[in-house]
Amino acid sequence: MNSTAPSPFSPHFNTNYIPSDSEIYEIRNIIRSHQVVIDDIERQIRELEDRRRLHTKVVEQHSAILSPIKRMPTYILSLIFLTCLQSRPFLEGRSRHPAVIISHVCHQWRTIALDSPLLWSKINISMFHSPYPPYAPDDRLQGTDYTPKPELTHPAGDPQLIRDMAAEWIRRSAHCPLDIAFSCAESAWRAEFNAHHGEGELISQQSVHEKTSQSVILFLVDLLLSVVDQWKRISFFLTTHSSNSPLLRLLEVSPGELSQLEDLHIALNLHEEYMLDIHRESTPRTISLLEAPRLRSLVLSRILGPDDMLPVNYSTLTELYLHDPDGYGGFNASLVLRVLAACPDLVRCRVDLESRSRFYYGPFNMAQPPPWRVPDEKITLPHLVSMSIQGTSLPQDFGSSFDLPSLRTLSVLCHSTDPEDEENSGFVNWVRNFGDALTDVSFEHPALTQSALLYTLEHLPNLVTLRMLDSGSVFDADWSLGGASLEGSAKISDSVLARLTPSHLDDALTERGNYLCPRLESFSCRMTRVEFTEQGLVDFIVGRRQYNTTSSLKHVVVKFNTPRGKDIMAELENRGIDMEGFSAVIKYYEPPLLKLDADLEGLPPYDRMAASSVWTVPGGAEWWWS
Repeated sequence: MNSTAPSPFSPHFNTNYIPSDSEIYEIRNIIRSHQVVIDDIERQIRELEDRRRLHTKVVEQHSAILSPIKRMPTYILSLIFLTCLQSRPFLEGRSRHPAVIISHVCHQWRTIALDSPLLWSKINISMFHSPYPPYAPDDRLQGTDYTPKPELTHPAGDPQLIRDMAAEWIRRSAHCPLDIAFSCAESAWRAEFNAHHGEGELISQQSVHEKTSQSVILFLVDLLLSVVDQWKRISFFLTTHSSNSPLLRLLEVSPGELSQLEDLHIALNLHEEYMLDIHRESTPRTISLLEAPRLRSLVLSRILGPDDMLPVNYSTLTELYLHDPDGYGGFNASLVLRVLAACPDLVRCRVDLESRSRFYYGPFNMAQPPPWRVPDEKITLPHLVSMSIQGTSLPQDFGSSFDLPSLRTLSVLCHSTDPEDEENSGFVNWVRNFGDALTDVSFEHPALTQSALLYTLEHLPNLVTLRMLDSGSVFDADWSLGGASLEGSAKISDSVLARLTPSHLDDALTERGNYLCPRLESFSCRMTRVEFTEQGLVDFIVGRRQYNTTSSLKHVVVKFNTPRGKDIMAELENRGIDMEGFSAVIKYYEPPLLKLDADLEGLPPYDRMAASSVWTVPGGAEWWWS
């Protein structure tokens, strides 16, 4: 049957026609004949697909031979591999290290990787002698069940594997300068458990592992000390519970052996007896690691001792971070001044400032910290570009203590019991002294009164980046929608945004315009109460994008404490705003659960802080190495 000939039954297609018995027989013959043709076509298609796969494989195999990557010189491949390394080596598990991944691609890449010592020079060693229980030992005194859960008594890593990995990384790094992160915590709670509960089966099962772990700690300390002359960037996170801990040997390295050390991040929970030994003049113990002659960047965290007990070579520093991760007993303002006065070459500085300092409380029984007063002469830091201050106490005239001709970036995330006006606010004092030169400013606006907020914005004429952040610490937030604020605390209302917004082209063409911060390009705001509206934000962006001829707004990050009411980006497009070169992160009220912020992982630390559901200040390595 001709497959192209019209069917005699075509007039009956798509009708309710009922064929006769003879027609049914004819229709079935037509279907059968066409099905034969279809089967033959499908057979040909399969044959063609097989031929295509064969030819495709040949093309791919020959194209791979011509791949430019195969002709790339080895030294260029090595440079590409090095770019895969993170700025700091905070990795868990050797299989995730870029060097390992690269070395498993092919024989050539493995050869290149193993012949590239720099690829193995960033080393992370995480060695916890045993995990801590999820509660404080004091809970036992209050009647809480102190028995450890079995799943919490097993360490996360195999000590022998950690030992072998560290030794292999050191070997492969040859004689390159080393970037090492070493985390190690010794166990203090197990001995206390034994004293109160006796040797149980659970504890005896751990004894072999603990002995192994202790021997591995000794090995790692010896290993790191064997390459001390190669240390360049070091991060030590150490917890000791004995004044004879082998970990302390890492802190007592002779400065003469630290010829390459430039960056040091050190977080210590030291045994009290060790700190007392340092304080005693008769004891020759000291954290001599801090005396490295070429030290440029220093992060001090959880160090139980005032600055005069720490032999830091401050005069060489260009970056300093005095960090209190626990949020209590940070650095007293007088001590900070004393430290900064010894750092003439600082470029970046961050301090966690408190009215009390744990350095003067605790086992030392020392005198009260010196009272705050403005120094007779200003402290001049001619190269300081960035200053960040956190804490609960910022003296009103702290900023007046400095002469900072190069200061451009200021972050003050301090809160007090009551909002402060422009005459009493320590932050406003910084703005009063340095506002004309600042281009990047971050602050907690609820710590100010409304008049202090407006004063601040009026005195930042060259501002490019503005972050106004509400941590929820300044007022009595109940985390319900629009929680009640502390009376008198500043709010960024629609009228405040209007002060930042040119209303028409004439405003923008005026020398400074009739609006504030005419050079603003990046705006961030985090709210834990109801402040400006979505419409107010839209009008602000429109005015800045449409009428501002000085500098167009390029980036916005806003966290509302209200549910979403409109699609802000769609409304901007509907109003004819050019969106090229503009980005925005707009978040709304959500219960304070970290999993809801998964979409913020790729953002820079300060943007993530502004948009997150839970207040998290960039700290430690994330802030310092960003």
